[in-house]
Amino acid sequence: MPIVLVLALPREAASVPLVRHTAKEALVRAGVTDECAEEVEVALSEACTNAYRHAQSGESFEVVLNVGDDELTVDVMDDGTGVQPAVPVMMPSPSADGGRGVSLMDAFCDQVVFDSVGGNGGWVRLRKRLRWADDAPFHGRCTQRQRRLRPVQQRRGAG
Repeated sequence: MPIVLVLALPREAASVPLVRHTAKEALVRAGVTDECAEEVEVALSEACTNAYRHAQSGESFEVVLNVGDDELTVDVMDDGTGVQPAVPVMMPSPSADGGRGVSLMDAFCDQVVFDSVGGNGGWVRLRKRLRWADDAPFHGRCTQRQRRLRPVQQRRGAG
């Protein structure tokens, strides 16, 4: 059985560190190496920051973490219109005010996919191969199962 962590968060700046630290702590306690958990923490922070800053409407966003034996899948969903970043992803110049989020997600994950949920919400999926500590209590016990939630608006009865 996989470890599945679902967070529904208000679209506020304080939600970003809450989800970032919650995810890192859960991964470390499950037995993922500190370095791997820190890479997830950075990528997830960037994905959530994008949901917070760029979702044009809506009061919340959601994060679903699926921890499998070999891979972590993270879905971040919001009520925005979605985004399709330019490919290939390149790090902006050091003097740029922003624009590093997608580059950091790409650097720390094995796969990053952006999409919209039927035009009614932004969605990003992060996939990362996990590295486990030798004494990991959950390694070998987390058969991967994908769980995709309905967009935020549909669960609230709107849309």
